[in-house]
Amino acid sequence: YLPDGGPLDLAEGDIVSVVADAGGATSTASVLIHLDRVPLLSEGAIEA
Repeated sequence: YLPDGGPLDLAEGDIVSVVADAGGATSTASVLIHLDRVPLLSEGAIEA
């Protein structure tokens, strides 16, 4: 779940959980890459 607007306060485990809930199509490696792109996550989308 990603809140609408406002800054995100997600820990690494939270991002992993979001990806798993989204279908688990994104590998852990991709999640770790996205940790460097957290501002993009505030757009409301996690790219696989």
